[in-house]
Amino acid sequence: MYSTFSKAGLWEVASRFGSSSEQIGLCLSVVKLHEFIDPKETPEEVASNFTCAMYDTPEEVLKCARHMVIFKMVEENPRDVGHEMDGLSIVYGDESLPRLYENSQISSEQLPSQQLGIVRRAVALGRFLQNPLAMVATLCGPRKEILSWKLTPWESFLNPDDKIGIVEQIMVDVTNQAGLDINLAISHEWLFAPLQFISGLGPRKAASLQRSLVRAGSIYTRKDFLTEHQLGKKVFVNAVGFLRVRRSGLAASSSQFIDLLDDTRIHPESYILAQELAKDVYDEDGTGDAYDDDDALEMAIEHVRDRPSYLKNLDVEEYASGNNRQDKIETLYDIKRELIQGFQDWRKQYEEPSPDEEFYMISGETEETLAEGKMVQVTVRRVQAQRAICGLESGMTGILMKEDYADDLRDIIELSDRLHEGDMLTCKIKSIQKNRYQVFLVCKESEMRSDRLHHNHNFDPYYHEDRSSLPNEQDKIRKERERSKKHFKPRMIVHPRFQNITTDEAIEFLSDKDPGESIFRPNSKGPSYLTLTLKIHDGVYAHKEIIEGGKELKDITSLLRIGKTLKIGEDTFEDLDEVMDRYVDPLVTHLRAMLNYRKFRTGLKTEVDELLKTEKEENPMRIVYSFGICHEHPGTFVLTYIRSTNPHHEYIGLYPKGFRFRKKMFEDIDRPVAYFQRHIDDPQNDSAPSIRSVAAMVPMRSPATGGSSGASVGSGWGGSNSEGGWRGPSYDRDRSSTPGSRTGRPDYRNNGNRDEHPSGLPRPYGGGRGRGRGSYSNNSRGHNSNHERRAGATRWGSAVKDGDDSLSNFPGAKVQNSPGREAFPGGWGGGASGGDKSGWGGGANGGDKSGWGGGASGGDKSGWGGGASGGDKSGWGAGPSDAEQGNSGWGTGSKKAGDNGCCSFSTDGSTKARRTLAIIKPDGLLGNYTDDIKRTISEYGFSIVKEQIVQLGEATVKRFYAEHSSKSFFSSLVKYMTSGPVLVMVLEKDNAVADWRALMGPTDASKAKITHPHSIRAKCGLDTEKNCVHGSDSTKSAQREILFFFDELAPGE
Repeated sequence: MYSTFSKAGLWEVASRFGSSSEQIGLCLSVVKLHEFIDPKETPEEVASNFTCAMYDTPEEVLKCARHMVIFKMVEENPRDVGHEMDGLSIVYGDESLPRLYENSQISSEQLPSQQLGIVRRAVALGRFLQNPLAMVATLCGPRKEILSWKLTPWESFLNPDDKIGIVEQIMVDVTNQAGLDINLAISHEWLFAPLQFISGLGPRKAASLQRSLVRAGSIYTRKDFLTEHQLGKKVFVNAVGFLRVRRSGLAASSSQFIDLLDDTRIHPESYILAQELAKDVYDEDGTGDAYDDDDALEMAIEHVRDRPSYLKNLDVEEYASGNNRQDKIETLYDIKRELIQGFQDWRKQYEEPSPDEEFYMISGETEETLAEGKMVQVTVRRVQAQRAICGLESGMTGILMKEDYADDLRDIIELSDRLHEGDMLTCKIKSIQKNRYQVFLVCKESEMRSDRLHHNHNFDPYYHEDRSSLPNEQDKIRKERERSKKHFKPRMIVHPRFQNITTDEAIEFLSDKDPGESIFRPNSKGPSYLTLTLKIHDGVYAHKEIIEGGKELKDITSLLRIGKTLKIGEDTFEDLDEVMDRYVDPLVTHLRAMLNYRKFRTGLKTEVDELLKTEKEENPMRIVYSFGICHEHPGTFVLTYIRSTNPHHEYIGLYPKGFRFRKKMFEDIDRPVAYFQRHIDDPQNDSAPSIRSVAAMVPMRSPATGGSSGASVGSGWGGSNSEGGWRGPSYDRDRSSTPGSRTGRPDYRNNGNRDEHPSGLPRPYGGGRGRGRGSYSNNSRGHNSNHERRAGATRWGSAVKDGDDSLSNFPGAKVQNSPGREAFPGGWGGGASGGDKSGWGGGANGGDKSGWGGGASGGDKSGWGGGASGGDKSGWGAGPSDAEQGNSGWGTGSKKAGDNGCCSFSTDGSTKARRTLAIIKPDGLLGNYTDDIKRTISEYGFSIVKEQIVQLGEATVKRFYAEHSSKSFFSSLVKYMTSGPVLVMVLEKDNAVADWRALMGPTDASKAKITHPHSIRAKCGLDTEKNCVHGSDSTKSAQREILFFFDELAPGE
């Protein structure tokens, strides 16, 4: 009975049950089988009492147990077995490669009707024994499953590229040495697998030739490769000598003539020489005739092949000398050998495995992993009075006798007093019983310290291990065992982005890579999970869990294969390539856009806070802000901004679809910035959590190595909008507590009146009140008196105290440097002096250059004029003296603002939008991008005032780009701009210059594809020069460039 179980390979299943195969066989005898159908206890209940690492459910255990019973019944009742099995010998084959084939994609393609993996494995095993070359070549396809075939313990020192290179080199050598029987392969297409390794061919040419041959059904001469199957002449010359054309397959029953030389390694270019040699031997034999026709030559060749002794006696050198063929001596030697036996196979002939080879094949062990004296870790499966049944890691059964347990047995009556099921022991292998597939163990301290049983294979006779290290070997094995618990089960996955490495190894691998690089690796949760590790920034790595589905749970090998479905959050993918295309690549695009954003700052949260505080001190009138890495929750960014004194923080999540901010998804980084500027004062209680609230929900901790569990925060980085958790190590990053984001609150003081501009800005005439600490002496609405304005009735932010910013912020306040704008007015002035350059002027003096003027003097250049004097050049004039010479400002009052052509505003409050010049360059016009660009222009609120298509001359381009004449790229720019027609347009819109430049994107189109993927240059441009569109870089440039092409738009015309 035991031999039946062991020969069937069922000892492994028995050992998983915690017993030997004999014990399981007795337990599951035919009599026991009847007990299985006893209503008192179902078979599943019986099976559930067994523990089995290979099978997870009682049904699978029961199925295997019944399989074992069938073998027992066959042995005990041999007469019931059909006589056709008499004399049938059993041959064992190595299943390592058939198992790879069973779980490969090619097996589904070649055996579509066979759903059972065991059938595919059986077919592969039979084919492997018949033609190992073809089966190995089958797994050398595009998925390179052959890389998972373990040939030697030292192959881990080779990287996959080196290994596949060596495999291909060997396959080319062996395939061309053995040749390929074409007609036999036509009848059995799996034999075509080595065709790709024939000299001169390759995967694509081989596939094309295979399809042509299969359509033809058979081939009868090598010449047909050239004439009927469209092999090129050079390919034919290289390959034909290794392609055998013989009577096999469908050609075996054909009466059509087949040249005997076509079944030799003799190249067609040497056929004449071979025929001459055969004829000379034939004539020398005395049986030849004087004819030289084809039949005579064929008869001569057949004659010498049937009588190889004639050729064996031929002296090739003497023959070559006598026929003046000394330059063909090597070729004549080859011809002689091929005529004696064509395509003689020089490979080692197949031999049935020896008993030792059978043992190692069935057990899965090797001479290095299982030998007498080797220390092993075992798990106690069952304890009896005088012995313990243990299981080795490979599944083999180990027997530990009582006398081998301890040196002192006086206190041990029964072994069960000391050992229990599940205990783990470190033992030495005392002896191996290969015929019974079990080992005897010893764990006595005297034997563990002794080197009497020490297993030491010294392949180098001059190397001897230091015996002083032996006492520490037990500790080393124990530590290795503990370490293995934390690690993963190596997976059988072939993908350029997958590696069988731990978390720490993945981080080390990515440490010198650029941010955005990623790698897939096993997950410590088990073979149904993978982990995606992504480098966010130097020292910051995020780990995303991938759940596998659709696995065939028939054996451990199938579990180690990748699942048919991969799930990240709510998104499902078919394979890792789709994960890269749909998840990782978009995610990395947004990541790099954030890292390259102009307001991104590196460093810890406290470091970024200090940078902003310094910036705030330099620009007290501005709301300063920046983005930074969230070290506590990798995969999330932190928006930090200072309105008055204290830094405020909010999370921004990173997703494949863009950035998630305040529970809204934005496609690119500019949009959440713009949204933040517009809604800075919106209540956030129902919109987005603050740093404090999020930190309270998610513990800040360092993850366990190898795992990928644990929730993340802020972004979640789940598929779509899911909140699937990213996890990443903090590495002692800043963990200081951060005050919660103090959100702005609407102020309805002064009877709750809020008479504001729809955008959140106050109305030009001063109606409505600010939200600063300053107060009014009355509650009037509408047009405030001059006295109110002079007295600071609209002094937003005046008299603000340090650190107190709860009500000091204007509801529509813009943040410094909005997308596409340089030095956007974002602060506000308070106190006696107005903000300089970029603040809002409040108090006695108005803001200068870009502030809002308030008080006695109006804002200069870009502010809002308030008080006695109106805003100059870009302000809003308010008060008795209205805007004077108001260039691009809004003038109010009796004096009319000056109209400065293309970039002016009227004085009656109705705007004449700013203008800028746009050019669609030659590559944009010739590339059929014109309609798309014009549609985009319209969608973004621009009006096209003027447009014309022109062919620029060299002189015109030089005058237009005169400011770049000293640059190195000037000549190529001139050549490019004159290479074809261009479309020149005048665009009109509020803030047209900045908005058009923001819509165009960065000058370098290749950079724009990363940082501004939705810009025109990202979608249509190629590089810095051929970037599709041009736009004025300032208001002054816009005036000059518009008049350059459209002088009819000059002021006053």
